[in-house]
Amino acid sequence: MKTSTTEFAPTTRLIPWIALFSLLLAAVLTLDVFPWLRGDYGWRWPYARAPWERIALLAAVTTAYVAGGLWLAGRRSARGLLLWTMIGTVALTIAVILLRHDDPLFTLFARTASPLTTGTHYAAAGIDWNSGEWRDWPTYAATLRGPIAHVPIAPPALPMLYGLANAIFGVLPDALPETLRSGLLPYQCHNYHLLAYTPEEWASAWIGVLMPLWAALALFPLYSVTRRLAGEEAARLAALLFPLIPALLVFAPGWNTIYPLLSLSAFWALDVGLSARRRSGWLILAGLLAGVCIFVNFAFVPMVMFFGFYTLARWGWIERHDARVSPAAPVIAGLWFGLGLIVPWLLYTLISGPTFFDLLGAAMGEHLELERPYLPWLWLHFWDWALWTGVPLILIWLAAALSMLIRRGTGGDRPSSAQVMAAALAVSMLALIVSGTARGETGRVWLLFAPFALIAAAATIRRSQWIALVVAQAALMIVLASTLDAIGTDLIPPPNAPASIADAQPVSADFGGFRLIGWSGAEENGSITLALNWQAETRSVTPYWFSALLVDPSGGVAGEALWQPDDGAYPVSCWVPGAVIGDQITIALPENAEPGAWWISLAAFDASQSISAPGEEGRLNVTLADGSTDGQIGLGPVMVEVPSHE
Repeated sequence: MKTSTTEFAPTTRLIPWIALFSLLLAAVLTLDVFPWLRGDYGWRWPYARAPWERIALLAAVTTAYVAGGLWLAGRRSARGLLLWTMIGTVALTIAVILLRHDDPLFTLFARTASPLTTGTHYAAAGIDWNSGEWRDWPTYAATLRGPIAHVPIAPPALPMLYGLANAIFGVLPDALPETLRSGLLPYQCHNYHLLAYTPEEWASAWIGVLMPLWAALALFPLYSVTRRLAGEEAARLAALLFPLIPALLVFAPGWNTIYPLLSLSAFWALDVGLSARRRSGWLILAGLLAGVCIFVNFAFVPMVMFFGFYTLARWGWIERHDARVSPAAPVIAGLWFGLGLIVPWLLYTLISGPTFFDLLGAAMGEHLELERPYLPWLWLHFWDWALWTGVPLILIWLAAALSMLIRRGTGGDRPSSAQVMAAALAVSMLALIVSGTARGETGRVWLLFAPFALIAAAATIRRSQWIALVVAQAALMIVLASTLDAIGTDLIPPPNAPASIADAQPVSADFGGFRLIGWSGAEENGSITLALNWQAETRSVTPYWFSALLVDPSGGVAGEALWQPDDGAYPVSCWVPGAVIGDQITIALPENAEPGAWWISLAAFDASQSISAPGEEGRLNVTLADGSTDGQIGLGPVMVEVPSHE
């Protein structure tokens, strides 16, 4: 196995101390000794320690992952390690979700569909793609500001991706989106907004649900880039450490978790282009990928600065004395890169009209409105990124970058590409922090830079120090995930099914997909209480409405009610086939109600997912026990007594 050639003796001597400091920090965070470590001056991550038994589960999964990864890292082929780390990324994400939630699938779906947590899927479902309104994205995005926090400050790439997925599902056989919807519908069967979605819009939510898998794909460019910069041994360590980045696990399934995949892919193309005597095709590809990244989110704009610093430092420190490399090489590389960079934006402008600067200005107008004190956040923005990336990785990277810069200042040996990258990242991060353009949550937003700090750390330490680094990183990941409740959603699970009604009279009325199997009615205090037992035969996607008309002994309609089961909290769309669902409604009798036998005309309506009162045209047919069909079923009699007079 090829070993890394980028070790720094001064830095490697610090590894045991960095590991010890990280373990102490983990203990301090666990006990919440210093709350300011969670933020201050306008933002602080909420402290909410998970139950100990769930923390133990995460610790067990992490231990198994680390033990298996360390063993596989020593094998001849790296394929087993890469497969293991991919499985580990998904497994650790699920274990982190289980810290506070019982059903990972529900959590992944709720965070995907929520306008609060991510918002892109929600926005795509609300856009009329057939109209031209969305083309003027700065104007249209402003209308989303209230319900969807994150979408208005980003370009439209992600809503467009979901819109494209909806369109693709729309031309595929109906069975596919229907099947994909059926796997998610029970989680939000009571959400009337989502119930109005098409099967295709439900199906596209799986893109977000599967985000941990997409995030794990970053391991391939990570391994390739690290191997190019620092050798095989460092590449294996980087792969092993990647699933232990806290932000990658905690913020799933946010789109930030695939930022490493995007940034590493663009950097890989750049480095190939720079290493191949300025092959223009690779440099154009790098720029094209960077342009796509920025079209996804403006958080990628500083990545171009990082790439520029890397290109300049690589030429100045490594290639400047190579006669085969032109003095104009960095400029030429930048021109090819810039050509690819503008392609996505030229296409968007030609199709839609607004330019890059139009979108950036509108986004920054929203983003920069959030005021934060400048000086404290010079530290806090960096600290937040360091915390969620992994303090051990950040400290090793900083020590390596500082050591390299000192050695270059004193005329030391020519640095390696990994050392150049570490220094370029340090300069880029300093410029980004000083700019003051961040507005908090940098641990999530700057996740695109995390793999480069990881590569720098992996390129620095010796094989004998791996365990110390991996254990320290894993410990901090467990502590952060189990003590900071960093991501939430405004979507809640459906309630439990209402209990069936006891002592109900048997009845048989088939409404098509669900049946009325029992009822009871009684008059009390000037009202009739109607209790119903329902049984679903199939899973419905429609939250049907029910109406009850009171018919007095003389045959006149004397009262009515319109409702959904359990006051709308458990509509028909939540009913599980075979289960018996109880429902109860109270209908006021008119004043001076006529005594005698009253009847109730019960009907069901399809209001097309509207909460407004349904019309007669939506009435369902009812097949009664004798085989006859009607638009209602009469229930009764219910005896109403003459009101007493004192």
